[in-house]
Amino acid sequence: MIRTLPAAEILSHKHTRCLQGLSIIIIMALHYVMQTDGYPRFLNLPASIGVAIFMFVSGFGLNESYKSKGIDGFWTKKFKRIIIPFWIFTLLVIPFRAEFTPEWLFNNIFFVKCDFWFITFLLRWYAAFWMANRFLCRHKTTALALFGIANVFLPQLESEQAFSFFAGYMASRHIGSIRQWNARKILAVGLSSLAVGMTFLLLKEIHCVRAFIGTLPYNIILLLIKMPLGIFVITLPYFFPEATKSRILSVTGLATYELFMVHTPFMAHIDNNAAVIPLYMAFSCLLAYFLYKLDKFIAKPGNGITSAATVIYAGVGYMVICKYTMRVTDMFGYIIMSYLFAVLSLIHIMYKYKDSAVMRSPKTLYAIIPAMTVMMIAVQYHFDPMQIQVDRWSAIHNVIAALLGGEYPYMAETHLGGFASPFPVWMVLHIPFYFLNNVGLSVIAATVVFILSVRYAYGTTAAIVSAALLTASVSLWYETAVRSDMMTNFMLLCAFILYICRRQTDFTNHAIILSVCCGLWLSTRLSTAFPLFICLLPGYLRTDKKIMITVPLTVIITFIITFLPLALWDFDALTGAEYNPFVLQTRQGTPPDSVIALTAALLLALKWKGNHVRMLVFTSVMMVLLPATAFTHSMLAHGTWTEIFNSMYDITYFNASLPFAIAGIAAVSSLRASSR
Repeated sequence: MIRTLPAAEILSHKHTRCLQGLSIIIIMALHYVMQTDGYPRFLNLPASIGVAIFMFVSGFGLNESYKSKGIDGFWTKKFKRIIIPFWIFTLLVIPFRAEFTPEWLFNNIFFVKCDFWFITFLLRWYAAFWMANRFLCRHKTTALALFGIANVFLPQLESEQAFSFFAGYMASRHIGSIRQWNARKILAVGLSSLAVGMTFLLLKEIHCVRAFIGTLPYNIILLLIKMPLGIFVITLPYFFPEATKSRILSVTGLATYELFMVHTPFMAHIDNNAAVIPLYMAFSCLLAYFLYKLDKFIAKPGNGITSAATVIYAGVGYMVICKYTMRVTDMFGYIIMSYLFAVLSLIHIMYKYKDSAVMRSPKTLYAIIPAMTVMMIAVQYHFDPMQIQVDRWSAIHNVIAALLGGEYPYMAETHLGGFASPFPVWMVLHIPFYFLNNVGLSVIAATVVFILSVRYAYGTTAAIVSAALLTASVSLWYETAVRSDMMTNFMLLCAFILYICRRQTDFTNHAIILSVCCGLWLSTRLSTAFPLFICLLPGYLRTDKKIMITVPLTVIITFIITFLPLALWDFDALTGAEYNPFVLQTRQGTPPDSVIALTAALLLALKWKGNHVRMLVFTSVMMVLLPATAFTHSMLAHGTWTEIFNSMYDITYFNASLPFAIAGIAAVSSLRASSR
């Protein structure tokens, strides 16, 4: 007697996951094989059957979900589970493309003319399903059937799958009856579907029929091949129930959507070499697994803030590695992917073991900090500063040297012959490091201060997480090596914000002191205004009118006082020079960019509503938006879309977002650990 699947398990979760896993393995393997010369043409058929199975399971699963959860939150779930992962992956595969244009990115991001026809097709069915259940509930089956008919008139790939989703929907509608079928009826359905599919397959091969390739009648024939054969395959696990217990099919079935996305861009890299197909299969599975874990994390309620911080942290490192590795190797795309695997694995491990004794021990923290300090010093002194093609360090060192030598500081040039723009307070903070003959040591000091500030605000676990993320940040090591001060400035600012948040200090209780501090921070770098604005605006709005007037006046007066000695020394050189410090610190943006930035800052400041973790992540978003807006405007004006990774655009401005993203991730890990 043949052992069959229990009737109650027909199209169960285990059964459909098995089908999804089978469908994506077929699709992925055959897509790669098709990139070799002389592959058998009949292999096109199993790949199309795999798509039909996936669409069938999608229609079935979506209607089953609707039965239990309704239509509420439909697009929120799809946005998190389908659209956001697709956007992330679209950005990830840019380094693997032969060329990049803004039109390509626009078409893919907004699904206008997407490289992934299948995803656009699936989203259209989701939209049709939502509209049918939202507005045509009594006639939804008819509406979906008509939508399927409309798909018949689309190009071949969509036309031949016109009713695959609808068939799954109908199976869900009648699942109670289907689960009462006996083996004979299921066998009859399977064999009948096989007979229909094979009949039209043979009909398609007739010479006179093939003359109609690309026409509507020919697409209908394809439709009557793919879906019936798909239904035949769907019935097979009933007679081979061991397939539903397959670990491989179960795991691949979980990440079917990710696998479909991931394998497609690498098809061209097979380059007629069948020997590399197993390698790309393995690479695709590994990448899909990480993307699946990220997708699940993003989709989980309550993880939105942490997800945003993680994407910013990984994305900034991705950009920095992309810029510098593409100059030395054609394998830069794989290096970038390896880095992303590493940092996402690190974050996953830290969240998983955040309650362990190691993650809660001060000894761990005080072992990491000296180790980081030694490594940073070793990296920094490995490079000759005069050979470094980045002049941020000499923009400070040479200015201080001129100042202490009795020369007007802003007349000093960098070691590359450029102009210097450090504001007075930033100069003063670097004088101790100048006497150590290395102003770049400030980044090491700022790193230690930042880690300790995280510990002060959120505890030891958070500090260990922040130290680990800094250690894994390629941006920190880049800035250490070239002795840059960008991250230094914002690590110290983030430490200050963590301190005042921990002390519950705002304009309602320390208006004058805080206003003076804000003026001093502005005298380090003008862009510090945005983190301060986002953090302090809610408290400012709760004050009375007198304080509302006093605060901005105190900030402005403090800022002016810091420049007063330099203004009295040589006012024309301070404000009248073509490249005075104010011009140099504001040249990246334009008035429209400023309007966008101020509007975004206002919205973010009003939306964090007392949640300090949200405030940190919103600040990180703001610090990404600032250079992104300026660069996009510049690229639009000059048509230099391919120059983003060249020296024309300094992408290290994005590093300013990292301290806030890291603090946000660390804070969440600590808060979740303490809530257990």
